Amino acid sequence: MSTRTNRIAVFADLHYTCGSATLKGRVLREALDAALSLGAGGVVCAGDMLGTGTVAEATALRALFDAQPLPVWFTPGNAELRTPSESAAANAILTNRAPLPHGIALIDSSAGWAAFAAQPVESQKSKVESPESGNGERGTGNDPASQKSKVESRGTEHSTFDIRHSTCGEERSASLLAVTHVPPDAWGQTPFAAWREAVANGAIGLTVAGHEHIDNIRENGACRILRGLDPDKAIGGPPAFATFVSDEFGAWHFEANHEITDIRPVEWAPAFRDAFLRDLGLSTMYDALGGLAFATAERVQCVELRHASWGDDERALVEAIARWRESGGRVLSVHLPSLRFPPEGPQGVECVREACETALRLGCNRVTIHVPGIPARDFVAAGMVESRKSKVESQGTGGPGIVPAELVASQKTNVESLADGHTTDDRRHSTVLDTYARALAPLAGTGVAIGIENMHMTPGETPENRNYGYTPDECRAFIDALRALPGLDIGFHLDIGHARNNAPYSSLFPVGTWYEQLGTECNGMHIHQVVQDEQGKMHNHKPLLGFFDKLIALSSLVLARQSGLLRPVPMFIEVRDGKGPESLLALRATTML
Repeated sequence: MSTRTNRIAVFADLHYTCGSATLKGRVLREALDAALSLGAGGVVCAGDMLGTGTVAEATALRALFDAQPLPVWFTPGNAELRTPSESAAANAILTNRAPLPHGIALIDSSAGWAAFAAQPVESQKSKVESPESGNGERGTGNDPASQKSKVESRGTEHSTFDIRHSTCGEERSASLLAVTHVPPDAWGQTPFAAWREAVANGAIGLTVAGHEHIDNIRENGACRILRGLDPDKAIGGPPAFATFVSDEFGAWHFEANHEITDIRPVEWAPAFRDAFLRDLGLSTMYDALGGLAFATAERVQCVELRHASWGDDERALVEAIARWRESGGRVLSVHLPSLRFPPEGPQGVECVREACETALRLGCNRVTIHVPGIPARDFVAAGMVESRKSKVESQGTGGPGIVPAELVASQKTNVESLADGHTTDDRRHSTVLDTYARALAPLAGTGVAIGIENMHMTPGETPENRNYGYTPDECRAFIDALRALPGLDIGFHLDIGHARNNAPYSSLFPVGTWYEQLGTECNGMHIHQVVQDEQGKMHNHKPLLGFFDKLIALSSLVLARQSGLLRPVPMFIEVRDGKGPESLLALRATTML
């Protein structure tokens, strides 16, 4: 039997991982409470509710749903297939436990395409349409032929059905509301044509999809796309869900979007807004004097300089800093050069020491330096081999840094090899720490804060050959090791663009997870946008002109600061090509609306 209700809520694209339980858990609980208060008879999830498709994620998400009274129905997205060895079990945990509401169908498009019966059901019992050539961006990397394409509806949860007839045998009085993950125009030519035919003949009245993280309407209103609930990715506004209502004839219609509250700047408390604006700062990049002049005119309280970006005229720089201080300048930072560790020995020590001495002469409050440029498999902080083995093993069983089983196995092999060569690793550890100690020695006992900045995957790197400092646990381990050095005030400097441009770790540790795991260790941040070009290559340090843009949205930043997961620290806009001031003014304008 079907369930009769005249209002449902549709959720999409939460990308829940066990490591993101705090922020995304808050978003989900608020959405569920709102759906209940609106009188929804249940929640339909349009895919990508999981981050990496593991059993641990599915179990945790199911527990959140089971803790509230509304029935929940799922259809998977591509994220539910990201861990092939666990996807079947994970999706089984999310199996629908109640009959679908009357007039609603779930279309499985998780492999980036979909097929459904467009002929009488008797002739379609064993038919599955062949997929078209997939789009790598939309797909999952799995063989689509191995994915069972289906439309789930009342009473036919594991078989195709004739979309022109009710699956319970009775004649339908209105068209179906179809819920899927990938929008129909991305399914491929054959299934898209079948969907269009179903819309034209009235079998499907409205289709709701996710996947693109932005609200949109297509096909003359026949398809509505939702921005979803991910605070790191929702475009055009805060995370949101939608409600749909059925009329007296049983036809379903869009009712409204419902946003997670207190994220839009217009909703901020005055004290929170004032603190955010005080901390919103500028990296001058390669134009120190021009950047300081802008910061002075616009009363920007937090400024970061890049070492040696002012040429040889330090006197002009000192005068510019004095004018900035007089205008209300509060936090001055210097981005130090990086230390490198090629086989022939450490490089950059004297350059970093010189930059530290310059920072002191300029009266800086803090500095930033990158994690060591060294292969991750060659360096594990002393004493961390066993604890890292334990953490990697816990990741395969639902630990806080949950990752797909295939990557866990790779990491475990790397860590075990490090343990086998522990003596060599200790020497490398000592070399790295001694190098940082010598380079940063001018700052010892001065009270100048030092932020250790995370880095990211680059073209050609793999999880097996990548450099160190791309994950929260590695950054924390290195910070803890440096804190053993006397006299240095060590903290974490989070670059959210590096965290986002960091596949596959950007799925394992999305930006919000960095806030949760290291937010209380932060003493500074870099914020900028990441852009993907037509060839799929990602580019850092692009203008950040709004709170809800693609590919980095700032909803999770707002939530993290509001909740105390992220300390209120300077947020330096780090944008190239002289466009940092433009970004700062744009964010200010949005904040003060």
